[in-house]
Amino acid sequence: MFADTTLVRDAFESLHEIREANDPWDKVALHSSDLVKCAREVWARRSGKPMLPLGSDVLRQFRIGVDFEEQVLEALEQKYAGTTIEILRQAEYFGLNNGVELVGHPDFILRDTVTGELQPIEVKTTTFVARWNKATGNKDVFLPKEPAERYVIQAGTNAIQIGSDTFRIVVVCRNTGKMVEFVLQTSTFAPRIRALQAHYALVTGPNQPEPHHEVPPAHIASFACKFCAYAGCENNKNPLMGVL
Repeated sequence: MFADTTLVRDAFESLHEIREANDPWDKVALHSSDLVKCAREVWARRSGKPMLPLGSDVLRQFRIGVDFEEQVLEALEQKYAGTTIEILRQAEYFGLNNGVELVGHPDFILRDTVTGELQPIEVKTTTFVARWNKATGNKDVFLPKEPAERYVIQAGTNAIQIGSDTFRIVVVCRNTGKMVEFVLQTSTFAPRIRALQAHYALVTGPNQPEPHHEVPPAHIASFACKFCAYAGCENNKNPLMGVL
């Protein structure tokens, strides 16, 4: 029995099937994270079209991200215990944002218990660009000077919804453990985000016709089709297309 070389992999597959089957996530609602996806994919999910599973590799990546979120939470709670800073964990909101019904899931929200000031935190894991340095014999890791636009849109949407003047994005490299942190002004990005909200609400509604003219926006164009879950899209390059 223990000679089976896929024993752990099979266990992961079983676990992920159970989790996907019992996922309470509202597939019909418009979510803040939808604003960084292709509108056709969002429309398909909200309309109940056949969707590809995420796949075990992607789900393991998600779990790595969740694990780092737990580290951030532990650090914040240890540092600010007994102070005026309260950490609200994985808050969910549902309400009107610029006239658009939207569901959001900030990873954490900081709250000043004296002033009532709020600041959402979005935690992301990725891989930073690294190049081999012949002179030192080590890899030089290049820390991003600004967060990816898709991170800004998602975190900024949450900030607008809860009425926060600022939002925070924490990004860690899976390969090196290096971390960067950004604090951004909500007002800087609000016009762009509100325009996206209005557009996605208009074209992705479950009673709308399929938006064939929509293509992945520039900030996700390099990878969107490779990870798309909409099985009915002719541009889908997802390797899981053979699953259905």
